[in-house]
Amino acid sequence: MQGPGSRADVDGGAAWVRGQAEVFEGDELIDQRDAALLDVGRPGEIGLIDLAVQEIAAGRAAVVHGFAHGDGGIVFAASRASTELTAFTVRHSSGFLCVALPRQRCDELALPPIFPRAQESPAATACVTVDASMGVSTGISASDRARTARLLAAPEAVPADFTRPGHVVPVAVGDGGVLDNAGLAEAAADLAVLAGSAPVAVFAHLVSPADATRMATDDELRRFAAAQHIASVGVAEIEAARRSARWDGRTAG
Repeated sequence: MQGPGSRADVDGGAAWVRGQAEVFEGDELIDQRDAALLDVGRPGEIGLIDLAVQEIAAGRAAVVHGFAHGDGGIVFAASRASTELTAFTVRHSSGFLCVALPRQRCDELALPPIFPRAQESPAATACVTVDASMGVSTGISASDRARTARLLAAPEAVPADFTRPGHVVPVAVGDGGVLDNAGLAEAAADLAVLAGSAPVAVFAHLVSPADATRMATDDELRRFAAAQHIASVGVAEIEAARRSARWDGRTAG
């Protein structure tokens, strides 16, 4: 029996997208991007990881699945966070909006862990919550949280740019990303880097469309991505990309 992250899991993402072909092709708004979504995984066509990276580079979201403990959800580059994309993510998730960023950057921004960090643990660590100190109202609206996310991704940001506590959860991740800990936070940060952005990414766990009392299964994540015309990718493909020359090229210099 093959578990999460297996070849079957990776192929399943493409199968779900192709399975929605009739839905997409019946839509009068189908365009070149939708055609790419339909062709993903077909011989000679764009791969799941490539499409996800392209979408994030264009300021859109991707869905990540294939985790061992149902950790899947929506991710996008924090530097490209918009009000619309943030509102969409909040609406379809638990509303618990997180931003993955390197541990060193959390230290630079004076964002301590909510609980003491285990020295040897590679796991992502939730830090004290923040809002942007200027340009926001209550901090909880989609526009406010989008601004806070963009500010967390800004290389010029300093600790005084944030108020604490707030409505966005910074999550510190290690340099090894999904290779050290295969979680949604690490996957989000790794995809941002592959897309040419800073290693800072918004992520939120998707709630089951069928049962709002639980989180989405892998099948539901794939169905959601197909129905919403969003690229989806398995964590196994992100792991493979991290081991490849494309990662070395993105992080060189």
